[in-house]
Amino acid sequence: MSNVTTSAVRGRRAGIQRARWVISLPGAIGAAMLFSAVAVFAFYAYTDTSNTHTAAARGGTVGAGQVPGSFAVSGRDVSMGWTGATNALTYSVARTNVAPGSLSTSVGGTCAGNFSGTSCTDTGLPENGTSATTWTYADTPYRYNWRGAVSASSAQVSVPGPTLTLSVTAFTTAGGSTSATVTSFFDSENVTYCIDTSATPCGGNQLATDSVPATGGTKTTSVTIPAGESAGTHTVYAIGAAGSHPAGVPITVSGGTPTKLAFTTQPGGGVNGAAWSQQPVVAVEDASTS
Repeated sequence: MSNVTTSAVRGRRAGIQRARWVISLPGAIGAAMLFSAVAVFAFYAYTDTSNTHTAAARGGTVGAGQVPGSFAVSGRDVSMGWTGATNALTYSVARTNVAPGSLSTSVGGTCAGNFSGTSCTDTGLPENGTSATTWTYADTPYRYNWRGAVSASSAQVSVPGPTLTLSVTAFTTAGGSTSATVTSFFDSENVTYCIDTSATPCGGNQLATDSVPATGGTKTTSVTIPAGESAGTHTVYAIGAAGSHPAGVPITVSGGTPTKLAFTTQPGGGVNGAAWSQQPVVAVEDASTS
């Protein structure tokens, strides 16, 4: 009799274990659906211990995304941070263009992929050639395939447009050198410096080439204005291979220090005191005049 009783008890225990295994997963799903209905976004997880075939389930919500802040701008890169969301494992931060309207109104950016951590640097923000651009950011938290609510948009972040400055802008026809500094260019962007030509290739008007560093977007390069440029106003351009194209910088070229007199028109005729049939023209020339 005791053997029968023992067998029955064992059978009931096994049945309970099987029932827990069968019921636990639907229960977890139901809990997740309940949380989803209440909190919009939810997740559930379960663990299985194979020896006893039991499962445990739990439900919870993924907290809302927190507004990104602590912005730092370097060249065309923007670094930021945000507070972690409840139960989130990864985050995705999207940027939206505010101005100018010529750029895309919504751009993914390098922080838009799912990644762990609560900080990111968005690199290589687009530009429209010469002026500053303005952006906002919003954070979305994730836990596997479950997503929390998107944060509100951040404060506006301004990225300066690319610029070119020259340390010297006055030259003579003898030529000379100047330091050319570009800022807010793309990381590692190749730059061609041209005079009086605003597009590449600039052929005989090319003054120098260089490349900006991998970070920061700023580089100073020695540029030589060749001898023989005509007196007057000229323009130096810095043309980036990735699209940076700041406004050109005007320079002035004037005559050099007088060093000689030269006939530009030789006299003609005028033998034995007679008037010249062609009057001479004399010019004051500097050292650069051949």
